[in-house]
Amino acid sequence: LGRFDEGMAQVRAHGNDPAIPLWMYLGRMSELYDLADRYDEALQCHRDAWEDARDNPTVVMDYALALLKQETDIELALRLIGEIEQQPKADLLVMVLPLLHGMAALNSGHDSDAANRLKEAEKNLYPMAKGSALVRFLVDIARTYRAIALAKLGRGTEADRLYSVVRPRLEALNYTRLIERFQGARGPEGRHT
Repeated sequence: LGRFDEGMAQVRAHGNDPAIPLWMYLGRMSELYDLADRYDEALQCHRDAWEDARDNPTVVMDYALALLKQETDIELALRLIGEIEQQPKADLLVMVLPLLHGMAALNSGHDSDAANRLKEAEKNLYPMAKGSALVRFLVDIARTYRAIALAKLGRGTEADRLYSVVRPRLEALNYTRLIERFQGARGPEGRHT
């Protein structure tokens, strides 16, 4: 709604609450920065949360995901994914690992591997999507990145079909960077998709 300062003030009001762990507070701040297209600040919040709670697999996953979304420091993202794989983790984190691996493969130019891993991520997450808004969102993210991989592989019709399913959510959440990434992968022929 263009009311970033108001939203940030609401989050900052909880910054000194001893009942809220610092990593959780920073995670909420990063979400606001993301929605406002302030990616560097969002990434800094993820980094700070990770510095606060390096042994928390969710925090490590969020930092790896942020690095992959911003297509930066793939080596650190891969190291973080390796750390997640070595730690005890909740079932949801196990199901998200193919998403992380798929995004890493896409960012590394391994588009076919990315498409396969992202399809696996979607398949793993989909059964839980009906009962969880977070999981539905992760399914859409997996589909979006798979559409990008398919577009880069020259499978435009398949990419367009998959992207048409996720486009309304991306537009509603103002995920312009991801929308532009798909359009860039699709090329001029897919600009009106």
